[in-house]
Amino acid sequence: MKTSNLFTLAELKPQSKQLVYDLLTKTGVDTRDWSNFKGDNPATNPKYCYDWAFWDAKKKDTVVLCLWFSEMREQGDDIYQELNYRMLAQASGHGDPSIGVRAKRARRMDMAFQLAYKHQLPVHVIIVDGIRRGEAGADTSDVERRMLDPVPWSITAYDIETGQCRLLRGQPNKSEAQLQEVDQLPLQVHPIAEANSYITRIAFNSANWQRPTGEAHQHEAEGTFNQENGFGHEDWLFRNEWLIDGWRYAFIQGVNKSRDRLLEEQTPFDVTLFTIDDQNRRRYVARIGAVECLSDDQADAALNIFRDNRWLDAMCTDIKKVGGNVDVLGRDPRAKHILNVRFRIEHVDLFPPDTFAKIDDPVFKLNRYNLNNLGAVAVKDREKQRTRLGAENPPDQRPFMRKATAATLCTPEHAKIQAKLVEELRMEFPNARFICEEDFVDVTVQTETELHLFEIKSDQEPRSVIRQALGQILEYAYHPSRAHTLPRSLVIVGRSTLKPQDEEYLRCLRNNFSLPLSYRVVPI
Repeated sequence: MKTSNLFTLAELKPQSKQLVYDLLTKTGVDTRDWSNFKGDNPATNPKYCYDWAFWDAKKKDTVVLCLWFSEMREQGDDIYQELNYRMLAQASGHGDPSIGVRAKRARRMDMAFQLAYKHQLPVHVIIVDGIRRGEAGADTSDVERRMLDPVPWSITAYDIETGQCRLLRGQPNKSEAQLQEVDQLPLQVHPIAEANSYITRIAFNSANWQRPTGEAHQHEAEGTFNQENGFGHEDWLFRNEWLIDGWRYAFIQGVNKSRDRLLEEQTPFDVTLFTIDDQNRRRYVARIGAVECLSDDQADAALNIFRDNRWLDAMCTDIKKVGGNVDVLGRDPRAKHILNVRFRIEHVDLFPPDTFAKIDDPVFKLNRYNLNNLGAVAVKDREKQRTRLGAENPPDQRPFMRKATAATLCTPEHAKIQAKLVEELRMEFPNARFICEEDFVDVTVQTETELHLFEIKSDQEPRSVIRQALGQILEYAYHPSRAHTLPRSLVIVGRSTLKPQDEEYLRCLRNNFSLPLSYRVVPI
């Protein structure tokens, strides 16, 4: 018989749908960065609101997990779950380059399990209920109810080799010896060896790659750039406030050495980053999805934006503070460009700071700053509405400011596609009305019989283009605040040809939802 302070399993079933943001605030997890996006309500920030696991990387004392009610089991007085999200990450990753959204979330769950188990942290559980992916033929999960369990859970067992985990509602008693033994376990990261998936070393930085610290200068081999100059171009890798239209432009040394090949392939890639810390430990840092290698023109254009926004000045100031050689920035033949990659920050999967490789991990064979294929390395088992006046001509191809809730720089790639698109459309629709950037629509073409709306995304990966553009163009076409008297044609514009799976996806949207949707390629 359960005592009055315990819940039966049936009593844990959520009855209302509360916001993840509000529930996290109750647990004490820092949610300040949720406000760092274009929307009005931080609770809707897509970078966070769909995640399954949350922790405070600085305090490292709070872990919050979203657990499905349908997976909870009851045995005697115990309510528990048996889960393996590492297996889910691996199954979701292979053959599905959807930038591994499910795989990424599953990996974060696995890392949260390890973090809570290693440090014996109480786990706050957000109980979710609704339709799960795969149930009744559902392609996606739909959370209908959500609540915060008032009783913390604990992770009573975790298999470091397989990822099998047992979670128990409540806190079991453990001896001091058991606690010490668990705390000595290394956290593990398991990269998934997919096509266009790489792993590379980055120079050590104790400031989370926000600025140079000068530490790597003391540990690098003689003759390396960092050893000679007291800083590395990677030292600002995660300076995420420096964004251009949602893109983070940065530098990765491993990409620098493989740049010619990557530019020839013109294919986005995933990269897992590790570093060798001041205690000579291999530490996994992050996994970044859909990284794009910058051409000379892209790198120069991005650097001009950095210069105009005084970000380059800030980099110089940072170098001087650690006694580095600022004169070499952008002038060393070993690094032709200060920036050589771009990626969207929502595709960055940061690992907890104590995520170290085990002694038998093949990553110990990697010392140089090369871009290594994961498969070749054989990493085993890893893995509010507003209006705007438009203009008849497209904007200048130089960077410009686009107003949202905050000013956002538009990339030169976007402007080039827009200019070329308008040029093509003027030939196709010689008697039509053209207008650019009216009510945030990239290009609007109005004929006597139809209204054509074009939304541009500059990503190389077509699936990412569709994902970024679809919500916007649907709002432009169908939101009640936007009055259209003519039939609408919706065109998503990218610079790369659709893959067969993407073509099938668009056919599905057209046939199942009767959307007048198409995709247009405008290469640059």
